[in-house]
Amino acid sequence: MPGFSLPPHPALTGLIRIMEKAAERIRHWEHLRDRGELDIGLKNQNDLVTAADRESESVIRDYLESTFPSVPFLGEETGWSQSLSGSEYWVLDPLDGTTNFSHGFPQYSISLALIREGQPVLGVIHEVVRNDWFYAISGEGAWKNGKTIHVSERPVSESLFATGFPYRDFSHQNRFFQTLDTVIRSSHGVRRAGSAASDLAYTASGVFGGFWEYGLKPWDVAAGILLVREAGGMVVDYGGGEGMLQSGNIIAGSPHTCRFLLETIRQAYEGHPTD
Repeated sequence: MPGFSLPPHPALTGLIRIMEKAAERIRHWEHLRDRGELDIGLKNQNDLVTAADRESESVIRDYLESTFPSVPFLGEETGWSQSLSGSEYWVLDPLDGTTNFSHGFPQYSISLALIREGQPVLGVIHEVVRNDWFYAISGEGAWKNGKTIHVSERPVSESLFATGFPYRDFSHQNRFFQTLDTVIRSSHGVRRAGSAASDLAYTASGVFGGFWEYGLKPWDVAAGILLVREAGGMVVDYGGGEGMLQSGNIIAGSPHTCRFLLETIRQAYEGHPTD
């Protein structure tokens, strides 16, 4: 277990323990990757999958199915474990940043959240290379490695932002680059690190002033949504609502940076649908 205390929660210790085991499997495949022994599969041109993704998901899925047998599980690699019959389910990205992992770029994470009545209520993001742990409990706060975290209070002009390039639906590229241009000109800059879960974790901890991306999946953002909210931030979709898990379009940050991003995106999408 990590060498810091955890807030009391009946599930959190077990989740972190099993996510550690999944991270060990990812690190095993890091060594094989560095020896040229990692097979990389393609879901499509910009969406990769490896044995590390599958093994990480298998470790966590087996634990969740045995420990919480009545709660459905949605994993990026294997889909639903059972039909969704109630208001509660787990959602997992076993390796967010697979392309980074495949190429040896050292930023990728495991992201796990519990959804209840459409909202995340428990979330954990493990940044594998840095061995950082981010976790949040609905109504109780957000932490990094045992210390409470809070979104940045810097103004937009002094903030660093994060984003992800469109890679599934390229019809939004022109509006994305219009938004990117405005944010770059208004801030200290923009980073595109390739892991939405990590970007949201670092937004929650005040490293990034804000984050936006189009066309993500629930496993990319569920835990990060809760982290940002519990760290005092704001999370909305491109229309200013709360449909991020459904649309995959997300804006997150402090209240003032989030409003800045929302207005910038509204201007870029003027006359065009945002969903």
